[in-house]
Amino acid sequence: MKKYFFELRIVATIVACFVVSVALVSCGKEDDGSDGTLLTEIISDLIGYRDTFEYDDQNRITKITFYEEGEVYSFVTLSYNSEGDLISLARDGNPDLTATFTKNGNTITMDGAWDDAVFELNVQGLLGKYTEESNWGIEIITYQYQDKNLTKMTEERESTWNGETFKSSTTATFTYDDKKSPFYNCKTPQWFLIYLYEGDIGFYNNPKTIIEQYEDDTETRIIEYTYNEDGYPVTATTKYTSPWSDGENTSSSTFVYNTSSTKSALQEAPITSNGINSDIRRDNNRFRHIFGGGSMIRP
Repeated sequence: MKKYFFELRIVATIVACFVVSVALVSCGKEDDGSDGTLLTEIISDLIGYRDTFEYDDQNRITKITFYEEGEVYSFVTLSYNSEGDLISLARDGNPDLTATFTKNGNTITMDGAWDDAVFELNVQGLLGKYTEESNWGIEIITYQYQDKNLTKMTEERESTWNGETFKSSTTATFTYDDKKSPFYNCKTPQWFLIYLYEGDIGFYNNPKTIIEQYEDDTETRIIEYTYNEDGYPVTATTKYTSPWSDGENTSSSTFVYNTSSTKSALQEAPITSNGINSDIRRDNNRFRHIFGGGSMIRP
């Protein structure tokens, strides 16, 4: 759904809406048989984008640092309560750029620096519905799953700008491989990670196809992986066709872990690019509604 939001930014940030596809459970499976493998870095072929991850002793992410063209662009720190729930998210150590999260039964409420939102869990403990209301309008996202993998996400948006109402709808469907995802052993709640990666990176298995249906257009992505000896993906090559570009385009991302086998595999698998934006590494505009317009992680 990336192209839709690029268009919105061009049209004077009318909607400023995209938020989350979420599953508020821990990133690892309940019987994951963890081998200690943790994702420590994502490298994209998009103008030097790189994310690095730091963890606590319970395999929860405590800090993500964002790089652009080799330089630190920004960072976020995460705090948890004794039950493992994410309770706050702060950008660049600034108390004025902090969001808090409160869980009450099957509802999680976000009090952001800009907008507020409500997450509603289904009977399986996965996110069933997300609602955000602001001065701009309302956004509702619904989610469907199979074997805890997100298989369908539908966004309905209604916004007002200069007295004019805009409505739109977008649906994404996903299929998966049978391998472990980069976040398989991570214990950070999934909803936060989907803030960053919007379903492009799986949390149990890895997406093989993503079809995004807009009101008048369709974008299709086919993702091919290489894996290390432990079955984790180390490279992802995305081939996609889009109404916003000519022909088939290709982008690549690389995953680095805290294991030597993965690091050696990375050295043997250099990334090449034709200059097309990476689908796995997006621009993190989902932070817009937390930290406010103009203060998102990447503009």
